[in-house]
Amino acid sequence: MTEPAIAIDRPTPEGEHTGEHAVAGGAMVALSADGRHVALVRDGALLVDGARVEIAGEAIAAAVLEREVWCVVRDATEHRLERIGFDGASVGAATPLGALGARVSLAAARRGAHALVSGARDLELRAHGGGLAVGDLGARGPDARILVPGRGVLERR
Repeated sequence: MTEPAIAIDRPTPEGEHTGEHAVAGGAMVALSADGRHVALVRDGALLVDGARVEIAGEAIAAAVLEREVWCVVRDATEHRLERIGFDGASVGAATPLGALGARVSLAAARRGAHALVSGARDLELRAHGGGLAVGDLGARGPDARILVPGRGVLERR
């Protein structure tokens, strides 16, 4: 990587802050809890530990979990979650997420397999029986939903 890995809050074109972390140049970076693994989303591509991962569609957000990388991918109108091993191979089948709009972010617990996908609708994802269970939390409201590891998703009011 030629750019410094300095995390900044990336504003939308309207000037709103998303809470997504990025490096200079607009790439999004996610690190494992122990710092041994990194996922980079840049220009629609996903890199895991420096190697480009071939996925169909546009990678828009990623999180590094204990044993794999979760990546939100956008096709023409729909989104899905791809699970990728640190070797770059797919882990199980992709999980359809439906249409989530233009502004989508992914927050995951550093331990375990639990995440919050925020878009036009918010989704709670949990590993379940070798796959993923998707809980639809409904449309994003004026208050923020946050992921609390071991507890679930809480809504700030």
